[in-house]
Amino acid sequence: MVRLAAAFGALSLVLAGLAAVNPQWIESAVGLSPDGGSGESEWWLVAVFALAALTLLGGALAAHRARHAAAT
Repeated sequence: MVRLAAAFGALSLVLAGLAAVNPQWIESAVGLSPDGGSGESEWWLVAVFALAALTLLGGALAAHRARHAAAT
């Protein structure tokens, strides 16, 4: 479970970075522009991906530490 959370956290971190560096990839991949080209939706996605990454990676780290502490 820790590895899965870490993997999804890493994926979210990559997506946040990609969306921050090149926000137009989302509109290109999906073919939609829900914000009418203002870029607001892309920054919301950066925030969501970053929050997901922090949550998942933080949870994975806490679980890993708890498992390691229980083993010693």
